[in-house]
Amino acid sequence: MNNNQTIEFSFKKVYTCKTVCYTIDANFTMKQFINYIKSKAYNDFNIDNNYTIEIVEAGQFQDELAAPIESCETTISEKYGEKIKYTSFYIRPKLGIEIPDINNQNIYNNHIPTTPRPK
Repeated sequence: MNNNQTIEFSFKKVYTCKTVCYTIDANFTMKQFINYIKSKAYNDFNIDNNYTIEIVEAGQFQDELAAPIESCETTISEKYGEKIKYTSFYIRPKLGIEIPDINNQNIYNNHIPTTPRPK
């Protein structure tokens, strides 16, 4: 691939019909790619900042439920090679809720959670 080649990828928000295309530098590392897409997707897919975003390669066995792509220093063109033209992705918002440990009373300040936790 030439040093300045770009590629257009299609992204679909899981369990919706909302899709957006982004033009990406094919020499981005996967880490750069993920960070770039996340920076755009919050606004373009109207995702609340309380969610984290996972990017999932489409066409896998579990499709929208498949594992997210991994951040690494491999470039997009190295990872996808010739199939880069046929690759698309899902945007999967994931609500990050931390459930505190009920045995640590210091964190509650006299507030008992209403959700039971296994012992």
